[in-house]
Amino acid sequence: MNYVSGIPIKRLDLDCKAPAPPGIFYHYTSLDTLWAILESDSMRATQARFSNDSEELKQGTRILAEICKDITQGKGSDAPGIHAEHLWKQEGTDIDCYILCFCEQNDILSQWRGYCRNDGVSIGLAFDQTTPHFFFQDEPAEQQCAHEIRLYKVWYVRENDSGHTSGGESTISREDLANDLRDKLSDIYELADKETCKSFIYSIIPLIKHAGFCEENEVRLLIRNTQTEYGGKAPFPLNRYVKYIDEDGLKRPYITISFGPNYLASSCTDEVRKLKLCGLSREAEQELKQSLENHLFKYEFETLEGDWSNNPQIIIGEMEDSAQKETFESIDRILTADESKENRLFEHVKLWCEGHIPVRSILVSPCENQKEVVESIRHYCTHHKFWLKYVQVDGSKTPYRRPK
Repeated sequence: MNYVSGIPIKRLDLDCKAPAPPGIFYHYTSLDTLWAILESDSMRATQARFSNDSEELKQGTRILAEICKDITQGKGSDAPGIHAEHLWKQEGTDIDCYILCFCEQNDILSQWRGYCRNDGVSIGLAFDQTTPHFFFQDEPAEQQCAHEIRLYKVWYVRENDSGHTSGGESTISREDLANDLRDKLSDIYELADKETCKSFIYSIIPLIKHAGFCEENEVRLLIRNTQTEYGGKAPFPLNRYVKYIDEDGLKRPYITISFGPNYLASSCTDEVRKLKLCGLSREAEQELKQSLENHLFKYEFETLEGDWSNNPQIIIGEMEDSAQKETFESIDRILTADESKENRLFEHVKLWCEGHIPVRSILVSPCENQKEVVESIRHYCTHHKFWLKYVQVDGSKTPYRRPK
Protein backbone atom coordinates (compact mmCIF):
# COMPACT_ATOMS: atom_id res chain seq x y z
CA MET A 1 0.00 0.00 0.00
CA ASN A 2 1.26 3.50 -0.80
CA TYR A 3 0.95 5.71 2.26
CA VAL A 4 2.68 8.73 0.71
CA SER A 5 0.23 11.65 0.53
CA GLY A 6 -2.63 9.18 0.84
CA ILE A 7 -4.69 7.56 -1.88
CA PRO A 8 -4.87 10.34 -4.51
CA ILE A 9 -1.12 10.82 -4.92
CA LYS A 10 -1.35 10.62 -8.72
CA ARG A 11 -4.16 13.15 -8.82
CA LEU A 12 -2.21 15.45 -6.49
CA ASP A 13 0.77 15.30 -8.86
CA LEU A 14 -1.16 15.89 -12.06
CA ASP A 15 -3.80 18.38 -11.04
CA CYS A 16 -2.61 20.24 -8.01
CA LYS A 17 1.04 20.24 -7.05
CA ALA A 18 4.05 18.58 -8.64
CA PRO A 19 6.76 17.08 -6.41
CA ALA A 20 9.80 19.23 -5.66
CA PRO A 21 12.65 18.63 -8.15
CA PRO A 22 15.50 16.33 -7.05
CA GLY A 23 18.28 17.94 -5.06
CA ILE A 24 19.84 18.54 -1.65
CA PHE A 25 17.43 19.65 1.08
CA TYR A 26 18.28 20.71 4.63
CA HIS A 27 16.88 19.57 7.95
CA TYR A 28 17.46 21.93 10.90
CA THR A 29 17.73 20.35 14.31
CA SER A 30 19.57 20.39 17.63
CA LEU A 31 23.03 18.94 18.14
CA ASP A 32 21.63 16.17 20.35
CA THR A 33 19.20 15.15 17.62
CA LEU A 34 22.01 15.13 15.04
CA TRP A 35 23.94 12.58 17.09
CA ALA A 36 20.78 10.48 17.46
CA ILE A 37 20.18 10.57 13.69
CA LEU A 38 23.75 9.55 12.87
CA GLU A 39 23.89 6.82 15.51
CA SER A 40 20.54 5.28 14.57
CA ASP A 41 20.94 5.86 10.81
CA SER A 42 17.32 7.03 10.71
CA MET A 43 15.01 10.03 11.09
CA ARG A 44 11.70 10.68 12.80
CA ALA A 45 8.55 11.89 11.06
CA THR A 46 6.38 13.69 13.64
CA GLN A 47 2.59 13.81 13.75
CA ALA A 48 1.72 17.18 12.17
CA ARG A 49 -0.51 18.42 15.00
CA PHE A 50 2.42 18.11 17.41
CA SER A 51 4.82 20.35 15.44
CA ASN A 52 6.23 23.64 16.72
CA ASP A 53 3.65 25.63 14.72
CA SER A 54 0.50 26.08 16.81
CA GLU A 55 -1.52 26.77 13.65
CA GLU A 56 -0.32 23.64 11.84
CA LEU A 57 -3.19 22.19 9.79
CA LYS A 58 -5.68 24.81 11.05
CA GLN A 59 -5.14 27.38 8.33
CA GLY A 60 -5.31 24.81 5.55
CA THR A 61 -8.45 23.34 7.11
CA ARG A 62 -10.20 26.73 7.17
CA ILE A 63 -9.28 27.46 3.54
CA LEU A 64 -10.51 24.06 2.31
CA ALA A 65 -13.71 24.38 4.36
CA GLU A 66 -14.50 27.68 2.64
CA ILE A 67 -13.81 26.15 -0.78
CA CYS A 68 -16.10 23.17 -0.09
CA LYS A 69 -18.84 25.54 1.05
CA ASP A 70 -18.51 27.55 -2.17
CA ILE A 71 -18.70 24.38 -4.28
CA THR A 72 -21.88 23.28 -2.48
CA GLN A 73 -23.64 26.52 -3.38
CA GLY A 74 -22.93 25.96 -7.06
CA LYS A 75 -23.75 22.25 -7.32
CA GLY A 76 -26.56 19.91 -6.46
CA SER A 77 -24.35 17.51 -4.50
CA ASP A 78 -24.34 17.87 -0.73
CA ALA A 79 -20.96 16.09 -0.32
CA PRO A 80 -18.85 19.30 -0.36
CA GLY A 81 -21.14 20.86 2.23
CA ILE A 82 -20.83 17.84 4.49
CA HIS A 83 -17.06 18.02 4.21
CA ALA A 84 -17.09 21.78 4.88
CA GLU A 85 -19.09 21.30 8.07
CA HIS A 86 -16.80 18.48 9.15
CA LEU A 87 -13.66 20.56 8.51
CA TRP A 88 -14.96 23.53 10.50
CA LYS A 89 -15.82 21.24 13.41
CA GLN A 90 -12.63 19.16 13.50
CA GLU A 91 -10.00 21.81 12.55
CA GLY A 92 -7.75 19.07 11.23
CA THR A 93 -7.70 17.01 14.41
CA ASP A 94 -8.70 13.88 12.49
CA ILE A 95 -5.87 14.20 9.95
CA ASP A 96 -3.35 11.59 11.04
CA CYS A 97 -0.37 12.79 9.00
CA TYR A 98 3.34 12.41 9.84
CA ILE A 99 5.73 14.96 8.36
CA LEU A 100 9.47 15.34 7.89
CA CYS A 101 10.43 18.92 7.05
CA PHE A 102 13.33 20.32 5.01
CA CYS A 103 14.43 23.73 3.73
CA GLU A 104 15.97 24.69 0.41
CA GLN A 105 18.81 26.70 2.04
CA ASN A 106 21.21 25.60 4.76
CA ASP A 107 22.00 28.87 6.58
CA ILE A 108 18.76 30.67 7.52
CA LEU A 109 18.86 32.87 10.62
CA SER A 110 15.20 32.30 11.53
CA GLN A 111 15.73 28.53 11.42
CA TRP A 112 18.78 28.77 13.68
CA ARG A 113 16.69 30.76 16.15
CA GLY A 114 13.76 28.37 15.97
CA TYR A 115 15.52 25.01 16.13
CA CYS A 116 19.09 25.60 17.30
CA ARG A 117 18.99 28.26 20.00
CA ASN A 118 22.08 27.04 21.84
CA ASP A 119 23.74 24.86 19.24
CA GLY A 120 22.46 22.90 16.30
CA VAL A 121 22.96 21.98 12.67
CA SER A 122 21.39 21.91 9.25
CA ILE A 123 21.80 18.47 7.70
CA GLY A 124 21.95 18.33 3.89
CA LEU A 125 20.33 15.20 2.49
CA ALA A 126 20.29 14.01 -1.11
CA PHE A 127 16.83 13.26 -2.47
CA ASP A 128 17.45 12.33 -6.09
CA GLN A 129 18.05 9.22 -8.20
CA THR A 130 20.49 7.98 -5.56
CA THR A 131 17.90 7.90 -2.74
CA PRO A 132 14.56 6.90 -4.25
CA HIS A 133 12.82 5.16 -1.33
CA PHE A 134 12.19 5.14 2.40
CA PHE A 135 11.12 2.36 4.78
CA PHE A 136 9.51 2.06 8.18
CA GLN A 137 12.45 1.09 10.35
CA ASP A 138 10.51 -1.14 12.74
CA GLU A 139 9.17 -3.31 9.90
CA PRO A 140 10.64 -6.85 9.77
CA ALA A 141 13.17 -7.13 6.94
CA GLU A 142 11.20 -9.84 5.15
CA GLN A 143 8.10 -7.60 5.16
CA GLN A 144 9.74 -4.30 4.28
CA CYS A 145 8.07 -2.39 1.50
CA ALA A 146 9.72 0.48 -0.35
CA HIS A 147 7.84 3.79 -0.45
CA GLU A 148 8.80 6.28 -3.11
CA ILE A 149 10.17 9.57 -1.79
CA ARG A 150 8.21 12.56 -3.01
CA LEU A 151 8.83 15.92 -1.37
CA TYR A 152 6.27 18.69 -1.82
CA LYS A 153 6.79 22.42 -1.51
CA VAL A 154 4.61 24.21 1.01
CA TRP A 155 2.12 26.90 -0.02
CA TYR A 156 2.76 30.05 2.06
CA VAL A 157 -0.59 31.82 2.12
CA ARG A 158 -0.99 35.54 2.79
CA GLU A 159 -4.26 37.29 3.54
CA ASN A 160 -3.49 40.11 1.07
CA ASP A 161 -5.36 40.63 -2.18
CA SER A 162 -4.17 38.68 -5.20
CA GLY A 163 -2.52 41.76 -6.66
CA HIS A 164 -0.26 42.25 -3.63
CA THR A 165 3.26 40.84 -3.89
CA SER A 166 4.25 40.71 -0.20
CA GLY A 167 6.64 37.82 0.31
CA GLY A 168 7.59 37.70 -3.36
CA GLU A 169 7.20 34.57 -5.43
CA SER A 170 7.40 32.36 -2.34
CA THR A 171 3.87 33.31 -1.19
CA ILE A 172 0.41 33.07 -2.69
CA SER A 173 -2.67 35.07 -1.75
CA ARG A 174 -5.50 33.26 -0.01
CA GLU A 175 -7.79 34.32 -2.85
CA ASP A 176 -5.52 32.95 -5.60
CA LEU A 177 -5.00 29.63 -3.83
CA ALA A 178 -8.72 29.28 -3.17
CA ASN A 179 -9.56 29.99 -6.80
CA ASP A 180 -7.04 27.44 -8.04
CA LEU A 181 -8.04 24.69 -5.62
CA ARG A 182 -11.75 25.39 -6.10
CA ASP A 183 -11.52 24.54 -9.79
CA LYS A 184 -9.53 21.36 -9.14
CA LEU A 185 -11.73 20.18 -6.30
CA SER A 186 -14.93 20.98 -8.15
CA ASP A 187 -13.85 18.70 -11.00
CA ILE A 188 -12.97 15.91 -8.56
CA TYR A 189 -16.39 16.09 -6.90
CA GLU A 190 -17.88 15.57 -10.35
CA LEU A 191 -15.80 12.46 -11.05
CA ALA A 192 -15.00 10.74 -7.75
CA ASP A 193 -16.78 9.32 -4.71
CA LYS A 194 -16.99 11.21 -1.42
CA GLU A 195 -14.16 9.35 0.29
CA THR A 196 -11.73 9.99 -2.58
CA CYS A 197 -12.62 13.69 -2.47
CA LYS A 198 -12.08 13.76 1.27
CA SER A 199 -8.72 12.03 0.91
CA PHE A 200 -7.68 14.56 -1.72
CA ILE A 201 -8.59 17.41 0.65
CA TYR A 202 -6.62 15.83 3.46
CA SER A 203 -3.55 15.48 1.25
CA ILE A 204 -3.58 19.24 0.55
CA ILE A 205 -4.10 20.61 4.06
CA PRO A 206 -0.63 19.66 5.45
CA LEU A 207 0.99 21.66 2.63
CA ILE A 208 -0.54 25.02 3.62
CA LYS A 209 1.21 27.41 6.03
CA HIS A 210 1.04 31.09 6.94
CA ALA A 211 3.09 33.48 4.79
CA GLY A 212 5.01 34.57 7.88
CA PHE A 213 7.06 31.39 7.55
CA CYS A 214 7.93 31.91 3.87
CA GLU A 215 11.64 32.50 4.51
CA GLU A 216 12.12 28.82 5.30
CA ASN A 217 11.15 27.65 1.76
CA GLU A 218 10.03 24.34 3.20
CA VAL A 219 9.46 21.04 1.45
CA ARG A 220 7.77 18.14 3.18
CA LEU A 221 7.67 14.38 3.12
CA LEU A 222 4.10 13.38 4.01
CA ILE A 223 3.19 9.98 5.47
CA ARG A 224 -0.53 9.53 6.06
CA ASN A 225 -2.24 6.95 8.23
CA THR A 226 -5.15 6.97 5.82
CA GLN A 227 -7.43 4.42 7.48
CA THR A 228 -7.80 6.66 10.55
CA GLU A 229 -9.46 9.20 8.30
CA TYR A 230 -12.20 6.78 7.30
CA GLY A 231 -13.76 6.41 10.71
CA GLY A 232 -11.65 3.46 11.81
CA LYS A 233 -13.44 1.06 9.48
CA ALA A 234 -10.22 -0.90 9.03
CA PRO A 235 -7.11 -1.39 11.22
CA PHE A 236 -4.89 1.69 11.16
CA PRO A 237 -2.02 0.57 8.90
CA LEU A 238 0.68 2.76 10.47
CA ASN A 239 -0.18 2.28 14.13
CA ARG A 240 2.26 -0.61 14.44
CA TYR A 241 5.12 1.82 13.70
CA VAL A 242 4.00 4.75 15.88
CA LYS A 243 6.05 5.50 18.98
CA TYR A 244 5.90 8.34 21.49
CA ILE A 245 8.48 10.69 22.96
CA ASP A 246 7.89 12.57 26.23
CA GLU A 247 8.26 16.33 25.69
CA ASP A 248 6.80 19.21 27.71
CA GLY A 249 4.38 16.92 29.50
CA LEU A 250 3.09 15.45 26.22
CA LYS A 251 3.59 12.15 24.48
CA ARG A 252 4.35 13.24 20.91
CA PRO A 253 3.72 10.54 18.27
CA TYR A 254 6.32 9.84 15.61
CA ILE A 255 7.38 7.21 13.08
CA THR A 256 11.00 6.20 12.48
CA ILE A 257 12.05 5.87 8.86
CA SER A 258 15.22 4.78 7.08
CA PHE A 259 16.34 5.29 3.50
CA GLY A 260 17.63 3.14 0.68
CA PRO A 261 16.91 1.43 -2.64
CA ASN A 262 13.93 -0.79 -3.28
CA TYR A 263 14.53 -3.91 -1.18
CA LEU A 264 12.30 -5.90 -3.50
CA ALA A 265 14.75 -5.22 -6.32
CA SER A 266 17.82 -7.09 -5.08
CA SER A 267 20.83 -4.83 -4.62
CA CYS A 268 24.04 -6.75 -3.94
CA THR A 269 25.07 -10.29 -3.11
CA ASP A 270 28.25 -11.76 -1.67
CA GLU A 271 29.41 -12.51 -5.21
CA VAL A 272 28.31 -9.29 -6.96
CA ARG A 273 28.92 -5.74 -5.73
CA LYS A 274 26.99 -3.01 -7.51
CA LEU A 275 28.36 0.48 -8.06
CA LYS A 276 26.56 3.53 -9.44
CA LEU A 277 28.79 6.05 -11.21
CA CYS A 278 27.65 9.67 -11.44
CA GLY A 279 29.54 12.36 -13.33
CA LEU A 280 32.86 10.51 -13.70
CA SER A 281 34.90 11.06 -16.83
CA ARG A 282 35.35 8.14 -19.21
CA GLU A 283 38.99 7.90 -18.14
CA ALA A 284 38.03 7.82 -14.46
CA GLU A 285 35.45 5.08 -15.03
CA GLN A 286 38.02 3.01 -16.90
CA GLU A 287 40.63 3.51 -14.18
CA LEU A 288 38.17 2.46 -11.47
CA LYS A 289 37.15 -0.69 -13.33
CA GLN A 290 40.77 -1.69 -13.97
CA SER A 291 41.74 -1.07 -10.35
CA LEU A 292 38.95 -3.37 -9.14
CA GLU A 293 39.60 -6.15 -11.69
CA ASN A 294 41.87 -8.19 -9.45
CA HIS A 295 39.56 -8.12 -6.43
CA LEU A 296 37.90 -11.28 -5.15
CA PHE A 297 34.44 -10.04 -6.03
CA LYS A 298 32.65 -9.24 -9.26
CA TYR A 299 31.56 -5.64 -9.70
CA GLU A 300 28.61 -4.43 -11.71
CA PHE A 301 28.73 -0.80 -12.87
CA GLU A 302 25.80 1.45 -13.68
CA THR A 303 26.28 4.96 -15.05
CA LEU A 304 23.43 7.23 -13.95
CA GLU A 305 21.97 9.64 -16.48
CA GLY A 306 21.83 13.38 -15.80
CA ASP A 307 24.19 16.27 -15.21
CA TRP A 308 26.48 15.26 -12.37
CA SER A 309 29.45 17.35 -13.54
CA ASN A 310 29.40 19.54 -10.44
CA ASN A 311 28.73 16.64 -8.10
CA PRO A 312 30.69 13.53 -9.23
CA GLN A 313 30.15 10.53 -7.00
CA ILE A 314 30.39 6.78 -6.66
CA ILE A 315 27.59 4.99 -4.83
CA ILE A 316 28.06 1.52 -3.37
CA GLY A 317 24.96 -0.67 -3.49
CA GLU A 318 23.36 -1.93 -0.32
CA MET A 319 24.79 -5.13 1.18
CA GLU A 320 25.81 -6.59 4.51
CA ASP A 321 27.56 -3.92 6.55
CA SER A 322 30.95 -5.65 6.72
CA ALA A 323 30.95 -6.29 2.97
CA GLN A 324 29.93 -2.72 2.21
CA LYS A 325 32.67 -1.41 4.48
CA GLU A 326 35.23 -3.62 2.74
CA THR A 327 34.09 -2.32 -0.65
CA PHE A 328 34.15 1.26 0.62
CA GLU A 329 37.72 0.92 1.88
CA SER A 330 38.88 -0.56 -1.43
CA ILE A 331 37.47 2.33 -3.45
CA ASP A 332 38.53 4.90 -0.86
CA ARG A 333 42.14 3.76 -1.29
CA ILE A 334 41.84 4.39 -5.04
CA LEU A 335 40.47 7.90 -4.46
CA THR A 336 43.10 8.68 -1.82
CA ALA A 337 45.98 7.52 -4.06
CA ASP A 338 44.66 9.80 -6.79
CA GLU A 339 45.19 12.87 -4.56
CA SER A 340 48.98 12.66 -4.99
CA LYS A 341 48.87 12.43 -8.78
CA GLU A 342 49.58 15.38 -11.03
CA ASN A 343 46.81 14.53 -13.50
CA ARG A 344 43.94 13.64 -11.23
CA LEU A 345 41.02 11.55 -12.44
CA PHE A 346 38.94 11.53 -9.24
CA GLU A 347 39.20 15.14 -8.11
CA HIS A 348 36.08 16.19 -6.14
CA VAL A 349 34.60 12.67 -6.40
CA LYS A 350 32.61 11.65 -3.31
CA LEU A 351 31.95 8.09 -2.15
CA TRP A 352 28.55 7.16 -0.69
CA CYS A 353 26.73 4.02 0.43
CA GLU A 354 23.14 2.97 -0.28
CA GLY A 355 21.05 1.76 2.62
CA HIS A 356 22.11 4.62 4.90
CA ILE A 357 20.61 8.01 5.57
CA PRO A 358 21.76 10.16 2.59
CA VAL A 359 23.69 12.83 4.55
CA ARG A 360 25.84 14.94 2.24
CA SER A 361 26.68 17.96 4.40
CA ILE A 362 26.40 19.23 7.98
CA LEU A 363 26.49 22.95 8.79
CA VAL A 364 26.95 23.94 12.44
CA SER A 365 24.87 26.85 13.71
CA PRO A 366 26.36 30.10 15.09
CA CYS A 367 27.41 29.21 18.64
CA GLU A 368 30.14 29.99 21.12
CA ASN A 369 32.02 26.71 20.64
CA GLN A 370 31.37 26.34 16.91
CA LYS A 371 34.94 25.31 16.03
CA GLU A 372 34.94 22.52 18.62
CA VAL A 373 31.54 21.27 17.42
CA VAL A 374 32.74 21.22 13.79
CA GLU A 375 35.87 19.32 14.77
CA SER A 376 33.86 16.82 16.82
CA ILE A 377 31.44 16.06 13.97
CA ARG A 378 34.28 15.75 11.43
CA HIS A 379 36.14 13.31 13.66
CA TYR A 380 33.00 11.24 14.22
CA CYS A 381 32.17 11.07 10.50
CA THR A 382 35.73 10.23 9.49
CA HIS A 383 36.58 7.67 12.15
CA HIS A 384 33.35 6.17 13.48
CA LYS A 385 30.95 5.70 10.55
CA PHE A 386 32.69 4.74 7.31
CA TRP A 387 29.70 5.77 5.17
CA LEU A 388 29.93 9.34 6.51
CA LYS A 389 33.61 9.87 5.68
CA TYR A 390 32.94 12.14 2.68
CA VAL A 391 30.32 14.34 4.39
CA GLN A 392 31.24 18.03 4.23
CA VAL A 393 31.21 19.59 7.71
CA ASP A 394 31.47 23.37 8.11
CA GLY A 395 30.37 26.21 10.39
CA SER A 396 27.71 28.77 9.56
CA LYS A 397 28.99 32.16 8.38
CA THR A 398 26.18 33.90 10.24
CA PRO A 399 27.79 35.92 13.09
CA TYR A 400 27.32 34.56 16.59
CA ARG A 401 25.67 36.91 19.06
CA ARG A 402 26.33 36.10 22.69
CA PRO A 403 23.05 35.95 24.68
CA LYS A 404 22.64 38.74 27.26
